[in-house]
Amino acid sequence: MKESVIIIPSRIGSTRLARKPLINLGGKTLIRRVHEGAAEAKLADKVIVATDDEEIEKEVLSFGGEVVLSPKSLKTGTDRVAWVVKHKLGENYRFIVNVQGDEPMVKGEMIDLLVEGLAKEKDEDVVMTTLKTKFEQLPDLKNPSMVKVICDKFDHAIYFSRNVIPYAQDMKNFSVAKYFKHLGYYCYRREFLLQMSRWEQTFLEKSEMLEQLRILENGYKIKVLETNFPTMEINDEKDLLEFSKKFQGLN
Repeated sequence: MKESVIIIPSRIGSTRLARKPLINLGGKTLIRRVHEGAAEAKLADKVIVATDDEEIEKEVLSFGGEVVLSPKSLKTGTDRVAWVVKHKLGENYRFIVNVQGDEPMVKGEMIDLLVEGLAKEKDEDVVMTTLKTKFEQLPDLKNPSMVKVICDKFDHAIYFSRNVIPYAQDMKNFSVAKYFKHLGYYCYRREFLLQMSRWEQTFLEKSEMLEQLRILENGYKIKVLETNFPTMEINDEKDLLEFSKKFQGLN
């Protein structure tokens, strides 16, 4: 059995930014940038784009990437990843890495951190790993598109939210750097991913629109690892403009 595979769920329909995966970012499409960054990982054997759209399929094939067409009926990115594992990969991989298709700043080292962290984890109740990084600016902390995470002293996730958590009762000691932003990268144990994909969406998941809350509501643990790599999601036109300003001349 091979160790790990990276699957990037990507769909053409976005309510906030039309045709997002095919948007040009400095000469390359968003999906291409995500794929190339993910492919730098040393602990992954393969990178696959999972999509329900033939235009995205054509784009991935044009730069030599591997792509799988999955049903349009699937509700979430995680469901799309699980479908590929079940129907296309069988039992070939021990760990499944889910990289969100709107993360053009993904680095191979971030994925390696996820895989290594889960491979070394002895607590069987820890079924997946994900990433966090410190907030640097107050507007980002208040932005509901940037997900916040709080953890216990063992780095297990307590909760994820689009609101600012925890609430700052004592503003005298308030510091943005004490708050953590969740990054949309996940590494699952294969068996758990397939199990989780059969669960109904939960109340908190639907309320916050955050799939990872389904795991917490069902009593499992998520290990949250810290990274200092700069990252940025492309969610809307504002993000697109900011990315263009910050990363002019990006190859």
